[in-house]
Amino acid sequence: MGPAEVMRRYLGAMQAGDREAAFAFYADDLVAHVPGRSALAGELRGRDAFVGYIRAVLERVDHADVELVEMLVGVERVALLVREMLAGPDGDVEIRRANVYRVRDGRIAEIWIYEADQYAVDELLAATDDPFGAFERTGWSAGRAAPYHQAVGDITAQCVEALLDAAGVGPGVRVLDVATGPGYAAGRAAARGADAVGVDFSAEMVALATRLQPGVEIRLGDANALPFADGSFGAVTANFLMPHVSDLPGVVRELARVASPGGRVALTTWDAEGAIYARGVPEAVAAAGAAPPGDLPPGPSFFQYAGDEEFAALLDGAGLVDPRVARIEFTHRIGDLDAFWADLIGGTVRTNALVTHQDAATQARIREEYEQLLEPYRTDGGWDVPCVVKLGSAAKP
Repeated sequence: MGPAEVMRRYLGAMQAGDREAAFAFYADDLVAHVPGRSALAGELRGRDAFVGYIRAVLERVDHADVELVEMLVGVERVALLVREMLAGPDGDVEIRRANVYRVRDGRIAEIWIYEADQYAVDELLAATDDPFGAFERTGWSAGRAAPYHQAVGDITAQCVEALLDAAGVGPGVRVLDVATGPGYAAGRAAARGADAVGVDFSAEMVALATRLQPGVEIRLGDANALPFADGSFGAVTANFLMPHVSDLPGVVRELARVASPGGRVALTTWDAEGAIYARGVPEAVAAAGAAPPGDLPPGPSFFQYAGDEEFAALLDGAGLVDPRVARIEFTHRIGDLDAFWADLIGGTVRTNALVTHQDAATQARIREEYEQLLEPYRTDGGWDVPCVVKLGSAAKP
């Protein structure tokens, strides 16, 4: 049986949903080259390894349809141009790819997979690999952008100039701001004369940043799998991304990957010891006798890697050098606590769930405890709330 007939029968079995019949065409010593940055990617050796990969992908989608677009046949190799419709957790995703097969003795001995949109594939697999990440992604697409800008943005924007200084952002520097949110850092980088790009996985944030930062390139992008080539940017920044990702070491490696040699990577996060603002809601929830809601997936600490030594080790572990960790202190003025509370809860994801997934009486107690927590900082006409931030940066060797 020639290569073309092998591939026709193989594809027919796949399209019919007869996976076992299709798997029978794999040689025992099959080698498959699977691209991407998901946990499933890599060079897979052996029939069982590749079958395991296919089963793992199918477990991550609700349904998969395969359509052959074109078959190109050579002496030993066959290329299939295919279109797949995958029903994932966030809806249907169309995947186009070219698979090249080396056929030997009527069996598939080697496979090379070339995705037309590797980023889309990585996004699909990441959403199912990481329940907390999927929770964050869904939450930041549920009307959070405007209230975040109104309440939280005034706080997080306080650190932007120091963040840009730590990353060495100046005229002519190409800078990527990851998890850009409303685009504060990207906009201020552009104001310094830098060539700034902002990315965020929330379409709502991308729309808001595009409106707030005219002339700055803002695009969709996930910190876990950035859609840029290695060494594309002279500086990479991420303002308060750290509490929002499950695999922070992996994300920092990804930031380092897109930085060019000599460029600096800089991140900020809340300091657990002094950030009354950041600790406020979790402490109020505990003081109200409320437990985290059962539908909140396990996630990282709000303050992961905020200690000086662990922050430096995080940067070092990503292959960066000359790590520096600084402390930023400021106060945030709250004039109308009711309005601030409404926007704080409306403009966050995990904090929102901690409060709004409780019953009405418990929500009221949490709000009361929050005001009690801020009582020592009450002044004439409002509250001056302490905020303490850690800023870490390091260079790409």
